[in-house]
Amino acid sequence: MTRLEQLSDADLTTMLQRARALPDAPAAWVDRAIAMFPAKPRAEPLSQQIGRALQRVVGTLRIDSWAPPAGMAMALRSTANLETRHLLFNAAGRDIDLRISTAGQGFELCGQILGPDETGNVALVRLPRPDVHGHETHMVRVDDLGEFRIGGLSAGTFALTFRMGDEEITLPPIELGDRPQ
Repeated sequence: MTRLEQLSDADLTTMLQRARALPDAPAAWVDRAIAMFPAKPRAEPLSQQIGRALQRVVGTLRIDSWAPPAGMAMALRSTANLETRHLLFNAAGRDIDLRISTAGQGFELCGQILGPDETGNVALVRLPRPDVHGHETHMVRVDDLGEFRIGGLSAGTFALTFRMGDEEITLPPIELGDRPQ
């Protein structure tokens, strides 16, 4: 038998094609074979364990379209009738663009994460209030363009957390509701 290191690419390709043509082993046999060799945890150096640990980052609010601009009067014509609230956060080399708008009887949160191309998940959790029992949680996946959408939300204060690769980004509490007068 020839050693693998001595085989040409053509020989390896032929062997792979032959292996693909073979039928799969029954699932019970595969499970039994795997059970014969219990997994043993490998002792890794602490530096490698720390390198893989989840990094938690808190986002910083940069823009809130409902906040009055510094040094300007409260009632500006350009912002007086905005129904959609625009929030922009920075965290871990990313910009997180959020839009909160009314949708039917509730609210809708749309967003996009701009920065390193990684997919991830978004968790939106209503913060507890003394007058409300239980909690409201929404989990969605970020699409290939970094966009997400959560609809059917009721007014209240929410925590928004993103899990992107090995980073967990938490934003300050976000208030969903009608614009304060």
